[in-house]
Amino acid sequence: MANALAIITSALQTLGVAALGQPINPEDSSVSLTALNDLVDSWANQSLFTQTTIETIYAMPGNAATLTIGPGLQINITRPMQLEDGIFMRKGNQDYPIEIIDRVTYEDIKYKTIQAFVPDFVYYDTDVTSGLLYFYPVMQGSGELHIPLQLQMLQFADLATNYPLVQGYRRALQMTLAEELQEVFGKQLPPTFSRRASMARKMLKRGNVVVPKTETPQPIRWNILNNR
Repeated sequence: MANALAIITSALQTLGVAALGQPINPEDSSVSLTALNDLVDSWANQSLFTQTTIETIYAMPGNAATLTIGPGLQINITRPMQLEDGIFMRKGNQDYPIEIIDRVTYEDIKYKTIQAFVPDFVYYDTDVTSGLLYFYPVMQGSGELHIPLQLQMLQFADLATNYPLVQGYRRALQMTLAEELQEVFGKQLPPTFSRRASMARKMLKRGNVVVPKTETPQPIRWNILNNR
């Protein structure tokens, strides 16, 4: 757990703006909180800064060709930036994998209302706050949709609220924030600090790297090819 004040205090002490054991100037803390949230926001656009991946489960009704995803929508979660491999539909005691396809592939399907026992493909269309999942074929009967989603770091609402951080994130945030605030406070950190900050970020990214399996390319299944 960590709060914004602890991260900001460490960054400002590193810069020599704040003294050990002394309270932070309110104006400095306000400027630093804005910079910290800007940093968190920029990291949210990079999958290698993902904190963890969670599995979201949704009871999907039959004949549903689409699902909305986002705050207050059918799948009521923060809109994911992208889908992760590993989506599947559970019917009875069996799991059926669903392949992610892109917009062009989905648009090439001429007859999108064809039904099958489970969908084979999903296309994810997204805007700023919400997303829309398109499934093909349309599923007959209900099922349990399992979607692994990246959990990004939340922005800090204030200085005092504690947030769970995966091991290593606090140090990377503290050091990167110090770098971000150099110009604001007219300070300059030594090159050795920048190298250590870079290494702290690399350690986070290294933990999120997924090495793809080498596979022989497979053709799109017949239920798309036959309906183009």
